[in-house]
Amino acid sequence: MLCGANPIPVVFVDWSGVRDQLRHLELRSSVSVQDRSIALYECVFSFAEYNSPISHNTLLRQLASILPSGCCPLIITDAGYHSP
Repeated sequence: MLCGANPIPVVFVDWSGVRDQLRHLELRSSVSVQDRSIALYECVFSFAEYNSPISHNTLLRQLASILPSGCCPLIITDAGYHSP
């Protein structure tokens, strides 16, 4: 379904604080389907893991296991997803 008509789906990635104290943050990937955001993968990390290669590689590995083979997503992130 996800890659049936479009082998290059647009996947949005965003970090969000779980609580106001920012001890934990959620890393979420989603696709837009009929103007609605559909989550593909969500995981909560400690603040120490925020923007770390471990959390980013975890997301990429999970996306690779979720998406069908031959599917090559275009990943769009906000400024919260960066590396030095």
